Amino acid sequence: MFLFFALLIKIFNQIREMLIMDIINVRIINNACTSEESYIKIEDGIITEIGPMSSFSKNSNNVPDSGDVLDGSGLYACAGYIDIHSHGGYGFDIMDGTAEALDKISEFHLDNGVTSFLATTLTASFSSIQKAIDNVRKHKTCHGRVIGVHLEGPFLSRRNRGAQPEEYLAVPDEESIQFVIKNSDVIKLITVSPDVMGIDRLIKECVKRGIAVSGGHDCAIDTEIDDAINSGMTNVTHIYCCSSGISRRDTPQKHIGLTQIGLLDDRLWVEVIADGCHVPDRLFDFVYKCKGYKKICLVSDSLRAAGMPKGNYMLGSKEDGVEMEVAGDVALIKGSNRFAGSITPVSKMVERLVARGGVPLEEAVYMVTQAPASSLGISDRGSVECGKLADINLVDNAGKVKVTVLDGKIVRNRI
Repeated sequence: MFLFFALLIKIFNQIREMLIMDIINVRIINNACTSEESYIKIEDGIITEIGPMSSFSKNSNNVPDSGDVLDGSGLYACAGYIDIHSHGGYGFDIMDGTAEALDKISEFHLDNGVTSFLATTLTASFSSIQKAIDNVRKHKTCHGRVIGVHLEGPFLSRRNRGAQPEEYLAVPDEESIQFVIKNSDVIKLITVSPDVMGIDRLIKECVKRGIAVSGGHDCAIDTEIDDAINSGMTNVTHIYCCSSGISRRDTPQKHIGLTQIGLLDDRLWVEVIADGCHVPDRLFDFVYKCKGYKKICLVSDSLRAAGMPKGNYMLGSKEDGVEMEVAGDVALIKGSNRFAGSITPVSKMVERLVARGGVPLEEAVYMVTQAPASSLGISDRGSVECGKLADINLVDNAGKVKVTVLDGKIVRNRI
């Protein structure tokens, strides 16, 4: 009997060691500001206490009697990164619709400091999209946190579809609206074109169910975009990449498009693929000056080719996706000079912005933490605060992620 209780005590202590951790000697980045050297106490995957190191050293009650102590001397602590637009990575695509695909894509993100992401679909048949959604619904708990689905398409403009397959583009009729409604438990963001007929009703139905709406792949003019915003649209999908610009439509009068309104309207968050290719450096500077850091969400728009060698890959499912080829730092639709998506993780975008100068580390971090969380209306992550999920990155002053903590456990240590 004594041995039995001794074994129980041992198991209990092992469990406590997994669930309790203190991070010490870090400067915390929140709200684009940096704290003095501080500690962070974590219990059961939740941040329970934060304070200055002077308080930690003087108060013995703060020192855990079991569990881990992570010394982050010389590093900054920020929330785990959030990527709201990712199609794949490590050779897999969300449209594969398998548990293995979600696991591998999650691994890709965790390897790059992303602790939460939206599994982003491609325009395809509704049955193929349903397969991908069902897979996320069933396997949301994988290596990282899959927040839900970003439904990119099929309600997009034919003339500005980019790499989206034309044959599957659709307008929102009763059947397709019901498709979105029945999957609203998993869909957290949807990209639509404001100029598609009947889109305002779909936007309103999404907003009723807590689905954030983003404009993109469009040929819309200002009046149509205004209508979409008034219906509840709050985001712009990968600005300057298939977002409408200045145009004329049937009259000599010029109209501004989604790109310009995205920059002008303070209500809108804008996604930016800040890899230096999709949005060249000087163009990013322009977006940054117009919007400010609080309304910019850095996104990878990552493909299955992300993290893989150069070569040919499929965007979307291997059965009915789009062929692409990776050469250098970009992925192009095969046989064209058009981008298929990105192979650069958001962590590298943070490093790039910091290295170029002009964007402080604190603001670059905001663009991959608090901005995307706010754009989705989620409040349980995105900043290092008591009561929030213990998803934390430790980064150096160049923005390089050194340690990633997920659910209060160290999952990547690069020190």
